[in-house]
Amino acid sequence: MPRRQPRLLGDALREARQADGATQQAVAVDLGVAVRTYQRWEDSEVRPGAGQVFALADRLGVDARELATLPLTRERAA
Repeated sequence: MPRRQPRLLGDALREARQADGATQQAVAVDLGVAVRTYQRWEDSEVRPGAGQVFALADRLGVDARELATLPLTRERAA
């Protein structure tokens, strides 16, 4: 049976944002960060800080603990 790929932080952010019907720009503005910063989170280039994780979770309606523990890359998830 093939091994299931782990869910990445960026994937979770993208899925939650799209489910909310929001743009990257709208979420970035709501959080008070640059659009490029938010894009880097969604692209799993960098991890948001602890305070930002809670703000993201609140804005996107997801569990902060889940966001905080999701890996950035598949190598780190293995």
